[in-house]
Amino acid sequence: MYYHNRFRATDRLDFPSYVIQDVGSHIFQDAAVACLSSVYLAYLAQDSALLKTSRQMYAQTLHEVARALQTPDAMSDAMLSTMMMLSVYEMYAQTNNDAWVVHADGVRRLMVSRGARSHAHGMARSCYIAYRGFLVATAIYKGKPCFLDEDEWQQLALHVGAEDSRKPTEWSSSIHPAELVFMEIVKCPRYLSEALEFAYYFPSPSVTAAIPDLMHRVRATSRALREATTNLRASIDYDQRSHSRSRYEDAMTGESGLSLLLQGAESTIVVMRDLLDRLARAMARPETSSALSFRVVSELDRGPPVAPNNRIDFLAVTWLDRIASSMGVIGTAIVSDY
Repeated sequence: MYYHNRFRATDRLDFPSYVIQDVGSHIFQDAAVACLSSVYLAYLAQDSALLKTSRQMYAQTLHEVARALQTPDAMSDAMLSTMMMLSVYEMYAQTNNDAWVVHADGVRRLMVSRGARSHAHGMARSCYIAYRGFLVATAIYKGKPCFLDEDEWQQLALHVGAEDSRKPTEWSSSIHPAELVFMEIVKCPRYLSEALEFAYYFPSPSVTAAIPDLMHRVRATSRALREATTNLRASIDYDQRSHSRSRYEDAMTGESGLSLLLQGAESTIVVMRDLLDRLARAMARPETSSALSFRVVSELDRGPPVAPNNRIDFLAVTWLDRIASSMGVIGTAIVSDY
């Protein structure tokens, strides 16, 4: 969940570096590192014995977290990173249906309780950068708004984007445009949530009266996202001309955090175009339209790809990192539910 975002660290520690630096300081965090590392290696090596071991480690981590939640560590950066790692563990291990959602919701509640300003510096900042794509993905999965579209969190995105764009990095001119893309993408879960809620009461007069306002906001965000995407693509082209090959670009796929963000933006534009079409059809024929009978599917619904004949699939190994770097929306689509 950090590989494609390493370019955002530069003169600051990235998420794994903070965790390594903190080894031995918090038992619960060390336990989370152990179980997450084990499940990753088990998936990489297709090792069922190691997978079983990772689940034992996971159970121990839950015990340590339960104890720490009764202490001042409950609101700490270490607890935030631990909850993040537990949700990522569950995305791979899938010990229970939607167990990862429980941990992701724990991350959400902890971040909201701490407030946006608490994530502007240090380890909490690296957690925010590494995990925010999963927060968007979780909101879409649950059919709920994402809190990162609220004013204080939008200001945080502007703040970290402005700071990071001043770093001496080969992608410096692309970072601020990337934040503007993120700030529009993160509004999409709220629009989907409102439309899904409309479906329960449609075609009541209150719903039909509310649809035009939703359509107006979706159109405005779509325009802003298209403009931000165009600017980001131009910035990436400029940075690429200035550097022959980025050390943050994957040698096997040619992907980078920024190219994955562009894919996420393109997915979001398609989803919002589909949503607008459905809202328009519902308004045109409120008594007979089934346009609002839909559900949203995403990469997290589908799960990691499985390589044939037990071979290692590179895209399967980097599956979660690609989701995080696209801000949680790569592969997201609206499908009819009738």
